[in-house]
Amino acid sequence: METILDHQLEEISTEHKKVVYGSFWLRFLASFLDGLVITPFTLILIFSKLTGAPALLLSLFINTLGLCYKPYMETFYGATLGKMAFKLRVVNSNFKKASLKEILLRNSLSLVPYVILSFVYFFNEFDYGRFKIKDYRYSSEYGSSQWLVYCMYAITIVDGICLISDNKYYFRALHDRIAKTYVIKE
Repeated sequence: METILDHQLEEISTEHKKVVYGSFWLRFLASFLDGLVITPFTLILIFSKLTGAPALLLSLFINTLGLCYKPYMETFYGATLGKMAFKLRVVNSNFKKASLKEILLRNSLSLVPYVILSFVYFFNEFDYGRFKIKDYRYSSEYGSSQWLVYCMYAITIVDGICLISDNKYYFRALHDRIAKTYVIKE
C-alpha cells in the first residue's frame, strides 16, 4: 500500500532526475568570466593609484561595485554574466528563483571579509578630513590587514574543496550548502 508520503518522495526524486547541475568546470569558467567583468574597473583603480591621483571615491565606487555585482545579478537575473554565458542559474532548494535572503546568505562567505577589508582600506586612506596620497609600493600600513586577505584566500580554497569533493551529482560548494542553493544548467 502506497502512502501519500511515498508518492511525494517519488515525485521529488523524479523532479531531481530532470535537473542537470552545473559542473565544477562550468562553474569555474563562469567565475573566471565574472572576474574578467570586474577587471577593467580594477585596472582603472590601480592605474589611478600608480599615477598618484587621489582615488578614494573611485576606490569606494569600485569596491561597492565588486561587492554588489554577484548578489545583485543572482537576485534579479538568477545568474551572473559568467553563469549566463554557460546557461547556469542559481536556484533554492525547491528549484525556484532564490530570494534576496538566500543570495545574501550564499555570498556571505565572501561578502563579510570583503566589507571588513574595504573599511580597513577606506580608513587607511582617510586622514583627518583630507585625502592622502600614498606610495603603495613602500607602505606597510596594510600589513595589519593582511590576515584578512589570507582569510579570504582560505575561504576560497575551502569552498573549492567542498565543490570538488561533493557528490558528483550535485556539485555544491560550501556557500551553496550554507544557503541551501544549487547551480543548475538550464
